[in-house]
Amino acid sequence: LDVRFRDADLTHRDGVGDATRATGNGRVTLGETFTTYDLALNAQPLSFTTLARSYPSPPLRGSYQGPLRIQGDLDDLLVTADLTG
Repeated sequence: LDVRFRDADLTHRDGVGDATRATGNGRVTLGETFTTYDLALNAQPLSFTTLARSYPSPPLRGSYQGPLRIQGDLDDLLVTADLTG
């Protein structure tokens, strides 16, 4: 119920668009009601266009690079990023 990782190299693909790649460290804990995240990642790049195929609500499109910090659960999630693109 508790996954910790370091030096991860993650890739997300959805169709023919640009892939999202992130490296970093973190912890994901499955709780009774919510999943809790504590992640320090570096997007290389983060493709909002590709992510929009699965999650169309965010208005951003294009690819961005930079550090991401994700903490909390979906009911109270803090995302800090310094992205360029």
